[in-house]
Amino acid sequence: MKSTEQNERQQDRISDVLAVQRNHRTIRQFTDEPIDKMQIAEIKAVADRTASSMGLQMASVLRITDQSIRTVFGEVTGQPYVADAPELWVFVADLHRNATIVEQKTGKKPVIGMGKFMSAYADALLMAQNVMNAVEALGLGGAFIGSIANDLSRVRQALHLPDGTYAALAVIFGHPDQTPEQKPRMPQNMRFFENTYPTDDTYLGEWDAYDEQMQAYTDLRHPDKTLPSFTDQAIRSFSGPANGRDALLSFLSRSGFQLFSEDRESSKA
Repeated sequence: MKSTEQNERQQDRISDVLAVQRNHRTIRQFTDEPIDKMQIAEIKAVADRTASSMGLQMASVLRITDQSIRTVFGEVTGQPYVADAPELWVFVADLHRNATIVEQKTGKKPVIGMGKFMSAYADALLMAQNVMNAVEALGLGGAFIGSIANDLSRVRQALHLPDGTYAALAVIFGHPDQTPEQKPRMPQNMRFFENTYPTDDTYLGEWDAYDEQMQAYTDLRHPDKTLPSFTDQAIRSFSGPANGRDALLSFLSRSGFQLFSEDRESSKA
């Protein structure tokens, strides 16, 4: 049996882990101090142990050290700090590796459909989140960079990505050089449900308090500006014209994924 002292130490470790995760905030400015090689090794080890759909390990990571590629990322995202971050890692949904195994061992061209893409995409996102958990556990800070999807073709070209791959997400990290506020979250009753999804959709008035919190939050990227309310941000996002990020299906088709609708597939039967 564990001693009282052992139990207390275990509880302290658990509390420390949970405190780090509850304290998550986006860090975009870093000191010039490089990341220690041992810390990089620890972060890679955590990433490597990320859960993987069917154990097929359909995600890969590109650590970007070439400044010319970093410049592309800064331009594509419209966020110059991305190019200057101490560490820039790109998480790739990677079906190329396993497809090559199939082709070389069987001589047959594998089919890379939407189901496999979604599994690989999930693998890549889970790995990115695990990396962020490790980064923050080491006392570092970072940010998820989804805006690499602003120009998927340019990112693919810069990374020399083969067919069957997709750059899902990037993460920058380093030693923090800022202490931003935590961005407010909507009330938990808006996001956490039990058994079934509520469909009455009658809670519009409940957003008022959260809108006020969001407008009081200071985004360090634009400290002189007041953020729009959350509901106004949602309206802007869902009412605007389609952009480069919305052209995903056509881009995936050009990237070696065989995409089809269920109606089209059933018509072949």
